Amino acid sequence: MSTPPIVHAILVAAGSGHRFGGSEPKQLTTLGEHTVLEHALEAIVGSGAVDAVVVVTRLDLVDRVKDLCSGSPSVAAIVAGGATRAESVRAGLAAIAGEPADLVLVHDAARPLVASDQVAEVVSALADADAATVAIPADDTLLRVETDTVVGTLERSGVFRAQTPQGFRLGTLRDAHDRAMRDPDFVATDDCSIILRYLPNATVKVVAGSRRNIKITTLPDLATAARLLGDI
Repeated sequence: MSTPPIVHAILVAAGSGHRFGGSEPKQLTTLGEHTVLEHALEAIVGSGAVDAVVVVTRLDLVDRVKDLCSGSPSVAAIVAGGATRAESVRAGLAAIAGEPADLVLVHDAARPLVASDQVAEVVSALADADAATVAIPADDTLLRVETDTVVGTLERSGVFRAQTPQGFRLGTLRDAHDRAMRDPDFVATDDCSIILRYLPNATVKVVAGSRRNIKITTLPDLATAARLLGDI
């Protein structure tokens, strides 16, 4: 009987938060009784599907994040990220001493309301896929705009809005990021886009997301998350 793969998770909490505008970095802002970061970590660990977590944060926040995560034995490392999201993910990958067949999830700490069962579903989806992402269907009219003028619309059927976590075979994600490092003109906003650009034959599955799984970018987003948290 083969040994099941180890499941790692990279929790990305290294953003500068320029758009947030709060007195604290958004990942360390209080949401209910815990910080945004702690909520995201709890969802990952609470899924029961992840063996070890690497938290990637800003260099100036490493000590504070260590204090916050000190009670979680699942946190294997806390490392400083880079200037971009992709660089921060690569810092997380460098902290994982895993085999190519292992699995790795990447989750934005700015999504504190992800459900633990969605985390587990992403892991399950990797049983017969190279990658998987949580996503929800787009329900707004999608416009094509040049400068400040609408030049057309896009068919929204089959168009989804990506969320996190996103899951990968560890070797696949490392390969894609290695290729991305040699292509400075490509700026990725998530890891599935890196897979699709450099490994176009990879299979990427979709796991049903939730409108509760919002990303906190601005202070109004934090207020929305607080209301959603109160609805549990």
